[in-house]
Amino acid sequence: EGGNEDSKKPELLSIIVQVTTPHDEPIEGATVRPYGLRTRAERGSHYGWNPKTHGPNADLHTDAEGKIEIQYPKYVTERLETGEISLQVDHEGFRSVTEDYPIDRTPIIVEMTRGRRYSLQAVDATTDEPIVKNVFCELSGEGGWNEWKLLENGTLRSRAVGLERDFLRVIVFPDDGPALFSAPFYLGNQPEQIRDYRLPNIPVEPGRQIKGRLDDTVP
Repeated sequence: EGGNEDSKKPELLSIIVQVTTPHDEPIEGATVRPYGLRTRAERGSHYGWNPKTHGPNADLHTDAEGKIEIQYPKYVTERLETGEISLQVDHEGFRSVTEDYPIDRTPIIVEMTRGRRYSLQAVDATTDEPIVKNVFCELSGEGGWNEWKLLENGTLRSRAVGLERDFLRVIVFPDDGPALFSAPFYLGNQPEQIRDYRLPNIPVEPGRQIKGRLDDTVP
């Protein structure tokens, strides 16, 4: 039985990933996670990373030289060789990178650009009391809820994001009662050199429900 288990283990190879700024400065402490693969024969296909068949894909952190060694499977599936690795790279001071990288170029060079981090406090629009639970925020452009972290004191803090993402809205889901929303908040009038910006308190209030029906003449 042990021999069968070993025969099912993927054949793993190693490659160095180096994370740098556009000026070739190494970035220490970046989190690197492989999450997908493309075959050499079928670059248009994409396979999600399965630890059972592709090996472990735990988060790894770059050293002082911005480097980390990762392992990847020689074969993606059915003897189709790996051609590209999909990597997600994060660092609190830089914009996240999600990209495919050919394994023929070694080391794999991942460039990260600096972004801006935002901090904010949601307050009740009626009482001006801070809201410290169940607070979320969404930014214009690509991204998701995981771009923000709610601190113990109720401050909502973002990871570094691009300056082109210039609107946000705060949303609160109370334990009881309706959801609360802020008005859209414009971010685009801040000097570009500011990399860590504390926003003014942002008021939230219950959303408005609109009911109606289409006119009978509408096809």
